[in-house]
Amino acid sequence: MFWNDVEKVEAEEAAAEGEGLSLELPEGSTCLKMLYFAATYPLCATMYITMPDVRNQRHRNVPMAILAFLLSLVWIGFFSIALVEWVEVISNTLGIPLPVAGVTILAAGTSIPDLLSSYVVAKQGQGDMAVSSSIGSNIFDVTVGLPLPWLIWSIIEGGKA
Repeated sequence: MFWNDVEKVEAEEAAAEGEGLSLELPEGSTCLKMLYFAATYPLCATMYITMPDVRNQRHRNVPMAILAFLLSLVWIGFFSIALVEWVEVISNTLGIPLPVAGVTILAAGTSIPDLLSSYVVAKQGQGDMAVSSSIGSNIFDVTVGLPLPWLIWSIIEGGKA
């Protein structure tokens, strides 16, 4: 039943919390797992070095949580700038107009996290929550995500077009 699934997920999360991030080669690896490990190792190692693991008891305090949050924002900013540069280079190379490439990446950037969160929730047996999450996030994007920057720009510019 539902409660058994919830208990199973909670047990898995508790086990994962104790493990933390490991940079060691996974045991019993297939070729695909080895390729994934080799491709993601530089990124994982960089994150491991630059950000405190707040799951560790030693780092489980408010200043470390704030530091981890701020460093996460720095990494998000870095990857955002890198993504814009990469899209510009690729669109110029392939002859795709830059606005088309930008809007396509923007659409994927807002939809993929919703897809992943809905998938995780649906796997936990809460399909109605997965659907409402997808619909709710789109409503939020349209009612807050689009108008708020326009409102701020209008306030700064004094309503000039």
